[in-house]
Amino acid sequence: MHLAPNSYKSLKNKDEYDQKIVFLGRIADGCFIIFGIALVLTGIARFLNIYGSPLSAPQIAQSLLGLLLFMVGFFRKVTSLLKTYQRTHANNFKRALGVLPFICFSIFVVYRVQLEDLKGYKRLVEEGSLVEWLTFLFLLFAALLFFIIGTKELNKLVAKFVLATSGLVFVLSMEEISWGQMIFNWRSPDFLAKLNSQQETNIHNFILISGEPNTLIIALVLLSLSIFCVLRWYLVSNYKIKANTLADLIFPPLFLIGYFSLGAFVYLGLILQMKGIEVPILIPSDQELVECFFGLGVLIHSCRLYINWGHDLNPTERITPLN
Repeated sequence: MHLAPNSYKSLKNKDEYDQKIVFLGRIADGCFIIFGIALVLTGIARFLNIYGSPLSAPQIAQSLLGLLLFMVGFFRKVTSLLKTYQRTHANNFKRALGVLPFICFSIFVVYRVQLEDLKGYKRLVEEGSLVEWLTFLFLLFAALLFFIIGTKELNKLVAKFVLATSGLVFVLSMEEISWGQMIFNWRSPDFLAKLNSQQETNIHNFILISGEPNTLIIALVLLSLSIFCVLRWYLVSNYKIKANTLADLIFPPLFLIGYFSLGAFVYLGLILQMKGIEVPILIPSDQELVECFFGLGVLIHSCRLYINWGHDLNPTERITPLN
């Protein structure tokens, strides 16, 4: 039996799509196992009063969530779900991902309003916390996916930009853990300690940009990414963006706007505080949560590109506004 060219192309795309989905599912299951164990161990540490504060109801819920995530990963539920997932359900999944940051932000506001143990909250989100580790893992995995995409010689010029993006995201991920200093706890060289406001091995805490300049830069980046999401929606609606192009890489899809825009508002609030204007329930440690959602948004964008990159689209197929 001979297949028509378009039929063969569709089968080839489907096989490659299925392989990529299973790969992502296995990675997700592994991350759920690691994250679940970390949450459970954090709860145990609280129960043993290692941090000097009693175990609270939110921390119990966090530990139970960790146990649930561990079970999901251990039994490979994500991989099993994705194996049976149909591309026709993709838009519903994207909509769910799109509302996630807004739901989480709403819950966060309610949580912060009634929060009494502010010191305990700061320990949960400060540098070196589980939140920062999640940001590191999100960005590191995204850098890996961008690297895999860049090695596909679909278009050498675009591939170079993708590899450059991979390198940039990798640098951002390593900055989160001060290039391993958080793990191995080494002492920064004297010349670097003098240049760094926290005597750490990283760039973002350099004295010249630490504080307000750094906060302003991040706010502008998040605001720019939010605008890019809207621009993509406009360009796609007018058939101006094609798959496997530089524009497909630069402009994130509209459903990711919440991962960047909410962070931009938080950072703008922090800038106002630096100017002496009080912003209720907002503290500098909140930026770690914002960076975590930024990392997740970048990861989702890289996953979308990884799944779709390199496919030869049929003439009737095109990118839709939610892509």
